[in-house]
Amino acid sequence: MATVTIEVPDELSELVAQAADRLPELLARSLKEPVLPAHVYRYVLDFLASRPTPEQVAAFAPTISLT
Repeated sequence: MATVTIEVPDELSELVAQAADRLPELLARSLKEPVLPAHVYRYVLDFLASRPTPEQVAAFAPTISLT
């Protein structure tokens, strides 16, 4: 296994230390997940900010334009 040295902000160092035994798994998962464009996050946040009803949340789905 390779050794990698990185610099992280002070506020992250404690979180990194707490997850030390899981870092290889967390890194692999984050690198394999597809990156979503910002407009997808904006779409979801706009929906949540509109204070949807439980029914609207249950019916929520991405639009064709997001794909």
